[in-house]
Amino acid sequence: MQAQDDVRNGQQNVGPPLGELLVHTVVILCVVMPVYGALIRVRAEFRPISSPDTEPEVNAWRRVRYWWESWRPQWGDVLEEIQRSYREMGLRSLYRGMTLAFVQITSQTVFSFLLYEQSEKMALQPRWLLLLGSSLLLSIVDLPFEVLIQREQVRWWNPWRDLSKILTDQEKREPWRLYFLPGLLYATTARKLIIAFLYLFFEQTFFPGPIPLQDSDAPGSEGPNVDTFSFSWRRLVLYFVWNSISLAFALPLDCITTRLAIQHSPGNYLQLDNASDTDRQQAPSHDDRLSDQSTAQATHTESSRSEPFLGHPPRKTYTGLLDCFFCMLQEEGLSSLTRGAGITLVTLLVQTAGAPSR
Repeated sequence: MQAQDDVRNGQQNVGPPLGELLVHTVVILCVVMPVYGALIRVRAEFRPISSPDTEPEVNAWRRVRYWWESWRPQWGDVLEEIQRSYREMGLRSLYRGMTLAFVQITSQTVFSFLLYEQSEKMALQPRWLLLLGSSLLLSIVDLPFEVLIQREQVRWWNPWRDLSKILTDQEKREPWRLYFLPGLLYATTARKLIIAFLYLFFEQTFFPGPIPLQDSDAPGSEGPNVDTFSFSWRRLVLYFVWNSISLAFALPLDCITTRLAIQHSPGNYLQLDNASDTDRQQAPSHDDRLSDQSTAQATHTESSRSEPFLGHPPRKTYTGLLDCFFCMLQEEGLSSLTRGAGITLVTLLVQTAGAPSR
């Protein structure tokens, strides 16, 4: 986006400075990773909704409460999960996956510099085509890292041993199978495309960004002045509307991505049964779900673990993006698709706070 303006103005964009990249990397590894790890555990846990029909006497207020619990957005679960992980497993448990995150950031940086090298050629192409191509390529680059980070068992001091724990035997022999996990590539690509095209639409239509940053180095510019950081209530409102719409699309896809990425992992679920593959293809009854979950919570409380806990998994294997969406909606309510809403909204607001208006 910025490269097109630089080429038009006769300038050469050499990419972000090294200091900015280092600060970005440190912030992600030290601040974002603990929050992201807790977010994964919150979204991974199977929490079947309670049904008022199972109780003999249910009044109208109780039915409203059941409805609210199944549909309300989930805002504070991530902070509670961070506190629980720190209390039960220590500070070290909050920084699992840092090795993979560092490799992912390095890969994204290399990918960005390769795009900068082609900036002159890309500047001649339509914006929507650039967004489509970059989103698809970034999805391909990020997908293996997203799968492994979602499974969240890799430590920086012994990554190869931990990789053998979170990969299935078939994935160890054929790593390319990570790209063919049911529905996962569709979910990650759809999320990037939706966010990118919403950005393009609001950028060109409504001039988003609460603080429009003007280019003080552009030809004819006299440098920074009072108008450089002008403020507009209209842009502020549109900025929040834009990010709210982005949240409505991105949040369910993020929750679905977590479920699809970890469901085939032999990792750190608390397994309570030795169900066969045939049994796993059949959805259990509502009472069985509640019994399994209560037993899992009791076992989790009684036992002391040194490994992260991803919660009790659903016994039904998701076959794709839509199957995962409808199963989560039916069995756990809309709240299962809105876990981590507050953290995700803050992330979107921070990422788009400096979006320049045109």
